[in-house]
Amino acid sequence: FQALDALAPNGSTVKELIDRGMRMAMDQHAAILRQMDALVETRKGIRKTKTFRYVLMTDAEDQRLFCHPITLTRLSLFLLDAFRFGSDRESRKKSRPLLMAARNAETESYLVVGMWAALRSEGAVIRNEFAPHFAAAAAAINAQVTLNSFNACVMEVKEKDMERFILSLENQLSMA
Repeated sequence: FQALDALAPNGSTVKELIDRGMRMAMDQHAAILRQMDALVETRKGIRKTKTFRYVLMTDAEDQRLFCHPITLTRLSLFLLDAFRFGSDRESRKKSRPLLMAARNAETESYLVVGMWAALRSEGAVIRNEFAPHFAAAAAAINAQVTLNSFNACVMEVKEKDMERFILSLENQLSMA
């Protein structure tokens, strides 16, 4: 509790901090569910290449929340599961990796998360194969990118390089 007390601004109590954190977590989860619903119900914004699906989020209701790696990763995992267990026979038949990108207007860049579409079972550890492909795709086009997470499958790509990055990634994955 001493650590929480030290973080408490303006003499907030521990209970107030916990309540604020819970509200923020609930708001984040509600935003993920709203975005999932919008993507799955309308299929608007979900694009396909020969080797992966991708979504470029530019004006979501809660866009600022998706400019954080954990939130965008959670949305990606939910979306992969929706494809895997959805009613669309083609989606179930051909499992494809997913690339999610959320535009950050302040930095004029996209936060990009790549998720491999391997079938998961409870407790299984699945290696995400995007990391080497991300690096190779960015190097191939000399893109301005930043790794801003411990996860090498999360990258920030400058807005001007995004379209070329997707094409380069498609090329990298088709050669794999």
